[in-house]
Amino acid sequence: MTDIRDALAAVGIVVIASAAIFVTGVSIGEMRARTACETQAAKAQVVAVQGVRHVEHQAADASQAIGVKTAAETVKIRTVTQQVIRYVPQFIPADSRLLSDGFVRLHDAAATGDTAGLADAAGGMDGALSAIGEAQALPVIAANYGECNEAIARANAWIEWAKAQKSIYGVSK
Repeated sequence: MTDIRDALAAVGIVVIASAAIFVTGVSIGEMRARTACETQAAKAQVVAVQGVRHVEHQAADASQAIGVKTAAETVKIRTVTQQVIRYVPQFIPADSRLLSDGFVRLHDAAATGDTAGLADAAGGMDGALSAIGEAQALPVIAANYGECNEAIARANAWIEWAKAQKSIYGVSK
């Protein structure tokens, strides 16, 4: 009977050992599969981050290029404006004629976008002269046009920037 018990005990040990080996094998297999999956996910995440960084670099490069272009255009506009102002004494003598009061009022209304003062002065615009001469007005008018041209350049740069960003980030609208 001892032999049977010993044989059963040996069989039990073999079964338990086999079960332990099986469970350990399954656990190791699961661990390897999980590790492989985690490794694959980590690689995908690295690729995604690299893709985002690439897109961010493209967006930054586009922004910088547009900024440099706009800065150069602004310098050009300011240079032209200064040249025009410098030519005023050459083309308009200092003792040039005075501008009419009507011209000054209309110009001011156009510049400020406020026409409220025009209705009150309509009867008073009989050709009276203002105290402002052509030589005084032209530098101010030229400077105003220069500022307007700079604003146009900035607006165009924003439009160009928005189009570039939409293209880089793949936005359709």
